[in-house]
Amino acid sequence: MILAGAQLTPQQARDIAIYPDRWAQYFRTIDGKPFSLADRPYLEDIYRHFQPHKKNDSIKMVVLKCSRKVEKTETICNLLMYGLLNIPYFNAVYTAPRQPQVTRFMEERLNGALMSSVNGGCLLKQRQKAAVSHQTFNVGASQLNHLYAHSSWGDAHGLLGIECDLVCVDEFQDVGGDVLPMLTEMMALSEYKWAIVSGTAREQGSEFWKLWDKTTQNEWNGERWVESNPGASIVGYHMTQLMHPDISEEDIQLKRETYSPRRFANEVLGDFWAGETKPVTHDMLLPLLDRELRMKNSLTPPDESFMGVDWGGSTTWVIINSDKQVLAAGKIDSRAEDEVEVIKELMLRYNVVQCVADTGYGARQIKQLQEEFADRVKQCYYSSRPMTPYEYKKRDNNRNPIHMCVVDRTTYIERLIEAIHDREFSIPWADPSGLQWLLDELCALNSSREADESNTRPTHAQRNTKYGRDGDDHAFHALLYASLALEIGGDGGLPEIRVFGA
Repeated sequence: MILAGAQLTPQQARDIAIYPDRWAQYFRTIDGKPFSLADRPYLEDIYRHFQPHKKNDSIKMVVLKCSRKVEKTETICNLLMYGLLNIPYFNAVYTAPRQPQVTRFMEERLNGALMSSVNGGCLLKQRQKAAVSHQTFNVGASQLNHLYAHSSWGDAHGLLGIECDLVCVDEFQDVGGDVLPMLTEMMALSEYKWAIVSGTAREQGSEFWKLWDKTTQNEWNGERWVESNPGASIVGYHMTQLMHPDISEEDIQLKRETYSPRRFANEVLGDFWAGETKPVTHDMLLPLLDRELRMKNSLTPPDESFMGVDWGGSTTWVIINSDKQVLAAGKIDSRAEDEVEVIKELMLRYNVVQCVADTGYGARQIKQLQEEFADRVKQCYYSSRPMTPYEYKKRDNNRNPIHMCVVDRTTYIERLIEAIHDREFSIPWADPSGLQWLLDELCALNSSREADESNTRPTHAQRNTKYGRDGDDHAFHALLYASLALEIGGDGGLPEIRVFGA
């Protein structure tokens, strides 16, 4: 083993130049200690896929299917630095789903690694330009290597036109498959064509799951990697917390007892989860994004719109038009604003002809709205009656009519899922800033299904589909209510409802 910063023999110097694992162990320090792979031998093969004397006519892709906290980002960081600081005329791209993730990697991980390198941050001295999106590194008297960093989800076209030798795709489970075809274009002229795609396993059927299925699916047996899918053209490594020397069996057992089965499978074992699925994923939303449209600030009659409201500590609202284009969406902090007054103003500004809001936390607010807008505002109550998916009720309460829609929760969730799958909606994406929350909440739903296998054509009731959530799903339900408002229409009529799957 070569100690960090030690005097090198000519052979050791050549080894460091050729082998990225040795280069990292010579130049890197972690928490003031020399970076070492001595107790993590499973990482050595990953590093050694990327050696400058190995030229490639086609893309050499390595896929890392990981649990949390197995050093995948550290590995990406080291390989990036190895190429950029060691190989002349070498350019690279780093991409992650969200711009904050990209910024955090560049400012914290990469910058921290450069600053903590041996001999007082010797690697940092090679950097000439330090912008988040574009950095340059000196590898000779006048030679500059380039690192480009860009978010890729919903905006992957920002990567077009960049020529590079190494592409690092981080958190691929949230990126989407449309990034992969761009690798060919970005590295068409490279003599290296190195690609690293890493992500945390989530659900089966996802784009990451499909990519992993095409790899060698290497598993660590304690001494070496063994191919589970030999002959595959893409190399894949499965990295779990069970392999990590700093995570004890007691830690694993505690997580096994306290984590949900899905979380334990994803974050500890690095396995795709089959017990629950994601009925709406970020990949499914990509075709709905219209880069020619912007959110509207208001509507002028005769244009009209339909609104859905999901009450809560942070009330969420979505407004759509009759073409199912999302016109506007937002949140109201009920602690700081009068949410009823905000909704009133929005209804007037966007000429909302029908508004549906959930009754769970909003009985008081809906009563106030109906006092002013009458049946243009309806409260929605979720039921579990698939054979009667929709029912309208009107009753007097202290001389003020109460207009209520009673809908079967599963039926209407599935109707909205189906509409998203069929690309019936459009979401303005000309200015995506501040809209990521909307997409994340549309994807927060999860589902599990226990079919009656004795029935070859199960009815809706027999499917026993259960919908839960992985995080805030307020935007999904607000869009559901807006869709219901559109179905009801401005004249207050009732939609014709079919039972999903019947």
